Amino acid sequence: ALTAELVRHFGDKAAHPLHYIDGEWGSRQWTRGCYNANCGPLGWTTYGAALAEPIGPIHWASTDTATHWSAYMEGAVEAGERAAG
Repeated sequence: ALTAELVRHFGDKAAHPLHYIDGEWGSRQWTRGCYNANCGPLGWTTYGAALAEPIGPIHWASTDTATHWSAYMEGAVEAGERAAG
C-alpha cells in the first residue's frame, strides 16, 4: 500500500525504494504520540488558546497553537501568519 502511494505521487521509480524506516512514535519516551496524546480530558478546550498567547516579546508559532487544523500543515501556516502579525 505504501509503495503504491509513492508510485502514484512520484512515478514508477518509487516502486523500489532503496531504504525504508518506520517508527511508532507512541512508544518513544519524549514524543509519546501526537501533540495531544498527553493532554487530559478538556485539556485543549480549556487551555489551548493560552498556548498561542505571546509572552512579552516571545510569539509562539507552531501547528500546535493553530485555532484551526492543528497538527496539519494548514495549522502551521495559520500559526506562523498569526505570530508574524
